Amino acid sequence: MTSTAASEIDEPALNRPLLSELARITGGKVFELADVDKLDAAIAMREVTRTMETRDELWDAPLLFGTLVLSLVAEWVLRKLYRMV
Repeated sequence: MTSTAASEIDEPALNRPLLSELARITGGKVFELADVDKLDAAIAMREVTRTMETRDELWDAPLLFGTLVLSLVAEWVLRKLYRMV
């Protein structure tokens, strides 16, 4: 299906069989200039899905931050008590 750009320059006329084959392979349609009023009905509007990503910093969650700090302090105290420092 691919060819060099020189072939398009050598023969700039419409290649209807190739255009129809490309439309068939890709699931598209070929329209004549006279059918331009049917073009807008052929273009299906698709629903756009937006994904919103939010980022919460660790200190914006005080319970999680407090648990982390408490765990580190508890480990440090236990290491001091059992002389593992």
